[in-house]
Amino acid sequence: MIVIDSNVILRYLLADDEKLFKKAKEVIEKESCLVLPEILNEVVLVLETLYEVPREDISAVLIEFLNFENVMIADIYIQALFMYGHKEISFLEAVLCSYAKEQKVVSFSKRVKKCMKD
Repeated sequence: MIVIDSNVILRYLLADDEKLFKKAKEVIEKESCLVLPEILNEVVLVLETLYEVPREDISAVLIEFLNFENVMIADIYIQALFMYGHKEISFLEAVLCSYAKEQKVVSFSKRVKKCMKD
């Protein structure tokens, strides 16, 4: 299993550099890939802020990507992406809300508290 960086994921999803897209595609489609939560967060932030991709699209494309058979990440992050795409919360707030379904989470954020009640 290999850990892939945010740049590999972004080049694969965006296909904005032919050479790097081909390399990313080869790695992602032929290797068992681990996506670290920190890397996923960076991908979300880059797509949202730099590329101004709507959150619903970010959610959908990343859920699809993370469901590839050879791409591994904890299910809690897929749940968080779904929340992020359907609520007015940041991705990190969605991660906290996802964790709250399984364990106690303490937050002073009104949005996180509201999300945890939903």
